[in-house]
Amino acid sequence: MCRGAVRKSEPIKQWVENLTLSMVPGILVKMGNFRSGKKVKRFSGSTVLSSVFQLANQTRTMDREMLKREGEVTEEEFLVHHYSTATEPLQVQLLLMEKGAKFNTMKRGFVEMIGRPHGSGGRFRVRHGNKILTGSRGVLEYVDSVTGVDLTSPALYPKDPLLRAKCQQWQAWEQDFYCQDMVYLLERRVVAQKLHDRYDMTNLDELLALQNDVRFLATFVHIMKLYMSRVVRGTEMWEKLGKTYGHLVEGDAVRVGNVVMYMELIRRRLEYLDKYLKNKEFLVGDMLTFADICVFCRLLFLPGTGVHISEKLYPNLAAWMEGLRQRENFGKIAEEVETNLGKFFTTEAS
Repeated sequence: MCRGAVRKSEPIKQWVENLTLSMVPGILVKMGNFRSGKKVKRFSGSTVLSSVFQLANQTRTMDREMLKREGEVTEEEFLVHHYSTATEPLQVQLLLMEKGAKFNTMKRGFVEMIGRPHGSGGRFRVRHGNKILTGSRGVLEYVDSVTGVDLTSPALYPKDPLLRAKCQQWQAWEQDFYCQDMVYLLERRVVAQKLHDRYDMTNLDELLALQNDVRFLATFVHIMKLYMSRVVRGTEMWEKLGKTYGHLVEGDAVRVGNVVMYMELIRRRLEYLDKYLKNKEFLVGDMLTFADICVFCRLLFLPGTGVHISEKLYPNLAAWMEGLRQRENFGKIAEEVETNLGKFFTTEAS
């Protein structure tokens, strides 16, 4: 009677998990024994299933804690999760500013963005009232569709199918630019240094503890690869980390070869963009669209790769960037990037 009362008081989700843990391993073993015709001791999935459910519980707990941190968000405003090394939050912020929408930002740790597709993956999100939005393209389209509907604030995502397709092409272009060409240099010049600013010998255990954090299970090795890229052999730091993570360090020949290759790829991208922008004020059509917003925000991080938009080498691109920067909101976003990351950027023109 008592056991039944306890069972009824359990949350249905917990009850299902407990039932699965108690029943499924035994069923799998019996199936294996039947197929083999022998009674042998087989692998029990209890440990694995227990770990899976533990991670699921951790994730649900983190989601609940995040909602508490975010607090109440009204239907009239947005809450943008901001990461100092990610372009996507800036794109959304700039779009909201251009549409005259109310929003707040929540600062998040840049480490969560390391190793994520397009610099964001599933971590970057926006709250609008009780709606939780993720994914760069989906967020931008949603924001544009629900803000500035009056005639004085036109849509920045064109209704014309051809112009809309071109906007999508440019968004895909800038995301591919980051993933294929920029990320290697940006991570090793900017993100790796920020990691060392965040974790030194006094709190190195905090860095190593990330391997047990559900948020970093898929990216911890990549985080350590970036961190080790700036650890000098023979130092106290190397003595502590070298034995376990020293194999992650690239050889000098590989590193130099990669730097040269990616800088050349970036310059080719810029040459293409410079030719395209000849006699153009905007990327798509004759008005500002979120294609301009996306590409502009991405290029703000370019100095972190060591490549700069020189007026001599890329006159059309430099004029386009400067023209947009003269717009009040674009200028504010550019200043924000320079304030947060300017000390990591190189000043040598290229």
